[in-house]
Amino acid sequence: MLKKLSTLTFISLLAILGNLNLHASDKIEKYIVDLERSQIFWGASKIGGHHEGTIKIKSGTITLKNGYLMDAEFVVDATSITNTDLKDPNLNKKLVDHLKSAEFFDVTNFPEIKFKLTKPDRKLDQNYLAKGNLTIKNLVSEVKFPLTLKIDGNEIYAGISFIFDRTKHNMKFNSKKFTPNIGDKMIYDEVDVNLYIYAKRQ
Repeated sequence: MLKKLSTLTFISLLAILGNLNLHASDKIEKYIVDLERSQIFWGASKIGGHHEGTIKIKSGTITLKNGYLMDAEFVVDATSITNTDLKDPNLNKKLVDHLKSAEFFDVTNFPEIKFKLTKPDRKLDQNYLAKGNLTIKNLVSEVKFPLTLKIDGNEIYAGISFIFDRTKHNMKFNSKKFTPNIGDKMIYDEVDVNLYIYAKRQ
């Protein structure tokens, strides 16, 4: 009986050591976002029109495990939002000021937007169908999106595109969902976001 117990103990010990060795062999690589090269573009539509612009990344990291995406986190400077389609400076400023106001991003009280990857589901090579949490005005919504990685030596590129519902972040201005009789002044709830992220290995 004692011999049998010792054998089982020995086998269990080998299993534990093997598991520890497996995790010890995992290769974790962290990449720091290149703030100068990385860009974020946004787009939103209303009845009879469309606006678009940019917003700057403040910080961010992408983490790989054994060569594949494990985690990603970005902090965006909400105060940096711009419009690129209105050429009249007065109209441009009016729109940007409105976007920064409490009816939209409320940048005075919420100067940062945060994004965290929650589930990178790899489909083929470095192509993923991912999920992430978007935090705007301290309100979190889940977004789903395709994501492509390109690794070149010590650099990495990530292309991310997703759509979020602005009303989930208390941006209800001229939303038909909250003002059913808004008519032709309606602004659609969906906002398109495209991220072009460049990062360097830490």
